[in-house]
Amino acid sequence: MLTFVLDSGMPGFTQGKPFKKMGMHASPTGELFFDNVRLGRDRPLGETEKHAGGDGRQSARASFAGERMGVAILSLGKTNATGAASSTRRAACCGARASAISS
Repeated sequence: MLTFVLDSGMPGFTQGKPFKKMGMHASPTGELFFDNVRLGRDRPLGETEKHAGGDGRQSARASFAGERMGVAILSLGKTNATGAASSTRRAACCGARASAISS
């Protein structure tokens, strides 16, 4: 598998419209189209994979595993933040009710 850098507007490289997503709006996601894109020797990012056989699938799996972990951590953080905010609202609400009842 080879990772490389492209510039917007390079001949043969076009980007589709960003997908409409429910979340993660700061990270635009969309399709990339390659039509006879020519890469110079300065375009690869890092070293090329040199291994005995295979087609880069193991590298892709490792990358996806890391991304899944990041998404899980982000989701857990949002869940905890929502729960904390909800608990604070419940406590404030119950406290207001208790003081109204005692008066």
